[in-house]
Amino acid sequence: MNFKISFIKKGEKTEIINVKPEFEDLSLISKNTSLPVKEILFYCQNMIEMLYKTNL
Repeated sequence: MNFKISFIKKGEKTEIINVKPEFEDLSLISKNTSLPVKEILFYCQNMIEMLYKTNL
């Protein structure tokens, strides 16, 4: 899945501002699972943010 992360650095601390998965990827998942795009978006945003924070 392709996505963009917006963040700012404050000294040594990094703060995530926004996580945005690509719509085409969300749409494909939606078609394959019959789940709404919005639900997939929220799930993916949370998972990407959690994975990113654990790898800082």
